Amino acid sequence: MMSPSRTDPANDPIVPLKGAEFRLYGKSNYGDIIDRTVESAESGWAVFDKLPSGNYTLVETKAPENCTLDPTPHNVVITKDGVITVGELERSTSYGNDYVYYFENSTSIVITKKWLDGLTNAERTVSPVIHISSISPVSEAFFDGDADAAQDDPNKRNSVLSRVMGDDYRSLIRSFAHCTQSREECGLDALIAEGKAVRIDDYSTVCEIWAWDSTGNGDILWWSNAANVYLTNKAGYMWYDLENMERIDASAISTRHPTDSSKTMTTMSNMFDHCFKLKRLNISSFDFSQVTSLRCMFQGCIELESIDLSMFNTIDENEVSHLTDISYMFYACTKLQNIRFENENENTFDTSNVTDMSAVFCGCSALETIDFGNHFDTSSAETMFSMFGVATPSNFPGNEKPEFN
Repeated sequence: MMSPSRTDPANDPIVPLKGAEFRLYGKSNYGDIIDRTVESAESGWAVFDKLPSGNYTLVETKAPENCTLDPTPHNVVITKDGVITVGELERSTSYGNDYVYYFENSTSIVITKKWLDGLTNAERTVSPVIHISSISPVSEAFFDGDADAAQDDPNKRNSVLSRVMGDDYRSLIRSFAHCTQSREECGLDALIAEGKAVRIDDYSTVCEIWAWDSTGNGDILWWSNAANVYLTNKAGYMWYDLENMERIDASAISTRHPTDSSKTMTTMSNMFDHCFKLKRLNISSFDFSQVTSLRCMFQGCIELESIDLSMFNTIDENEVSHLTDISYMFYACTKLQNIRFENENENTFDTSNVTDMSAVFCGCSALETIDFGNHFDTSSAETMFSMFGVATPSNFPGNEKPEFN
């Protein structure tokens, strides 16, 4: 992003300039030829977005009205970790009028320009300056997927992990974990060159997510240069129907975006459905405060023996729970022995607005104890059909099912 502006004390100290045209050209690290020209709008912003890492040249090709052209080329480098540097520019921590600056922290460039009347700075009360700010990209990335188009059709619930393992990915993937090494340490570039690592983000930011089979036996590692990696609704079926999946560590993945609600996960339906061999699961970074549905979330996870839902805080900052559907949540989890809904840290699995509790524990034939906590409220439930099925946990008084409101 660049923001040409002019100092004008008669109005605001900085006045945006439209009509400044800039060209950025060069070659990405992946061999792509980049050649883009943008012009600053009424807001003063000229945007080069979604640039891949590489080496480029930035040059002004048309000056704003009443300003002279500065044809000085500037070398721009975007690293694979998303860091932007601009060469041949003097680094400074204070403003001035007669030279180009490079601000180390804000990655901004200030280019001094002169009026067409030819007056020097000493002859004017205001120095004409264009500020070009290269704002560092937001360090975030999003897993790709097409779940939005497949909500009602199980045949279309495809995982982005199929890009890594091919059409038979459902039976081949055994584990999923985060690679915490640097790009160099994990040899990512070599994996990419060999066609083993595949990009699985949605290309919506300059940051990337790559994944590969680390052992040749279906052990998927994923790596990202983003500080924050998000799972959104469109990627909700990433682990769906992975019949041989045994271990999932998603502790480095977030599900709630801090500023954009459209990038926050609101449904986790069928998320681990039919992961028949799943035994170990870490989703400690997930946020459930905006989630409306957990329908079939663990359906068919027949190897799970215990689930701690105490991190499932379903109450948002306004003390409202959006959760409305938990039907079939643990359906046919035949080895599940213990379920815990709350903990001492005041995380609350609030079901006060849940209308569908059908078959939540149905088929949990080995279930021994359920800790409902204080917020398992059934007052809004419209259906509790076969809620327990064959499940009769031993912690129920007299081995009878509890009385709900």
